[in-house]
Amino acid sequence: MTIISMNPLQNTWKFSLSATRTVLVALLGLTYMQQVQAQDEKVKFGIYGRGLQQSDRLDKRDTLNVDRTSTGSVLMDLGFKITPDKKTEINAILRLRSQLGSFYAAGDESILRWIYIRGIIAKTVNYELGDIRLQLSPYTMYNNDGDAQISEAAVFSDFRRDYIQYENFNKGNSWWQQGAHADFSIGAKTSFLDQVKFDVFFLRNRNQTALDPASFQTGGRVSLLKTSRYNLAANYINLYEIGGTQSLIAPKTYFHNPVGSGELTAVLLNRAAMRLNLLAEGGLSQMNFFKDTLAPTNVNGAFFDAGLSVDLVKLGINVKATYRSVDPYFYSSGAQSKRVNFATSSNDLATFPIYGNDPLNPFSRSVSMFDMIHDPGVMNTQITAGLMAYNPVYGNATPFGVATPNRTGVDIKATWNDKNEKAGLAVNTAMLQEVVPAGSLTEKRSFMVIGLKANANIHKIIGWEKRIVLHGGFRMDQTNRPGVDSIDFVDLSSNLVDAGLELELIKKLDLLAGIKMNMASGTEYTALYNNYFQPINWNTTFYKIDQTETMIGYGARYRFSNASYLTLQHHLYNLEDAKTSARSVKFDRISLMFNLSF
Repeated sequence: MTIISMNPLQNTWKFSLSATRTVLVALLGLTYMQQVQAQDEKVKFGIYGRGLQQSDRLDKRDTLNVDRTSTGSVLMDLGFKITPDKKTEINAILRLRSQLGSFYAAGDESILRWIYIRGIIAKTVNYELGDIRLQLSPYTMYNNDGDAQISEAAVFSDFRRDYIQYENFNKGNSWWQQGAHADFSIGAKTSFLDQVKFDVFFLRNRNQTALDPASFQTGGRVSLLKTSRYNLAANYINLYEIGGTQSLIAPKTYFHNPVGSGELTAVLLNRAAMRLNLLAEGGLSQMNFFKDTLAPTNVNGAFFDAGLSVDLVKLGINVKATYRSVDPYFYSSGAQSKRVNFATSSNDLATFPIYGNDPLNPFSRSVSMFDMIHDPGVMNTQITAGLMAYNPVYGNATPFGVATPNRTGVDIKATWNDKNEKAGLAVNTAMLQEVVPAGSLTEKRSFMVIGLKANANIHKIIGWEKRIVLHGGFRMDQTNRPGVDSIDFVDLSSNLVDAGLELELIKKLDLLAGIKMNMASGTEYTALYNNYFQPINWNTTFYKIDQTETMIGYGARYRFSNASYLTLQHHLYNLEDAKTSARSVKFDRISLMFNLSF
């Protein structure tokens, strides 16, 4: 299990030249904390924040919006670390935020953003209580990476990392939740075992609506470790609702989702030049419905994933080949909840949610590549009950990662990293098929994914003192079904291209440029699920896709340190829908961001 805690000193403070009130409050807090720290080292602090000014412009073909909009805010997060004794630590983050253009504290806010307590009991049990991060295996609890990214240029990734991910507590593949966690280990120095490790957690889930019952998630991991030979672990999680806790007008039904799995990593060969490992995980899931006369008694699912991993140590090459089979009814809330909420209403989008020329029949935008980089509101921080919506144009083969239900096939991944950090390359492919036909009586859909990403530090290759960095990536996602007639026929392809450049003109001043393109075309069916997460029907007509999304970004960035910078960027977004040309939309954004950390 991976437990990741917030360290204020490892985060960033992004600051704008406006909002003097916020700055003065923060400086007063800083001065006070310096005095406290000087008197007692039990109290430490960190400061980070973000200042952001944005100006948007919509294509002149639109007559429903003003030509230009401007928004911005400045915030400061004050992190406090208090150690009352050697066994206890308290961490808290207080946010001060001000909207640019507000006056006399209008629109300002002060909130407690994060708090947790951790410590040690009896020199044996480590515990955490409050806001914590959790991660198990990709089939039990795992926050999969966001959509529409493969090897993103810095002109886009700076905003995704320091704005979108930071605001939604995304870090690695962990889930940010509220609850308690404890772990302890028992040493067992024998020829077969080094130690036994126990991890347990208890979480309170956030309800999506007031009609939902209160829900909790419990689970943990038991690991048997023999470092030189194997690692054997058992995982368990259970998302369960509490009956009778929903509002009076809501149905009194409730739901449980226990999932268990076993993991094995076995060392088959360990040499100085090569290491060979066996990797395997298998498990079961169950969906239990209570006080619902129409529900199935139990819905059971299973999965199995196994293969080999080879490390060619001196060459910096790793190759992993695995086979997986995931049942159609395998469901794991902690692994299949998506990072992007594609069910976000167009009215909730922050940038030009509607457009066109007819006020009675405007066109509504859906979540796009632009929003995933610029709109924190389209992201999801909740572990949800039920499969979330997804957009097949960003990946139809594995929208829920390796835990996507009704998939079987082979995954092959190869990575190479130069030991001197001059370059890196990663290639992956997946050849999958449905376990059972969906939307057809006889034919199964087949899926093929090919991904390639590369980066090169050209300055290190040629021995130049100033940075020259190239990023590149390509991902192809293909879905096919031959069909016994025209109704069953499926042919959908999507291709994502990422490319970027960082060029240091003078010391610490970078020129940034990048492009993202996602081209999707073909036909596919959409699944209709009932209240029990089962596909009950498929549309009898195709939905057709023929669109190209393009984002071009360029700008400059001055780096004060590894985590502090000032950047001015221009992003141009264009969606061309060949099927319905009136749905095409074009707009651009100029952003100024000052990012500072100390």
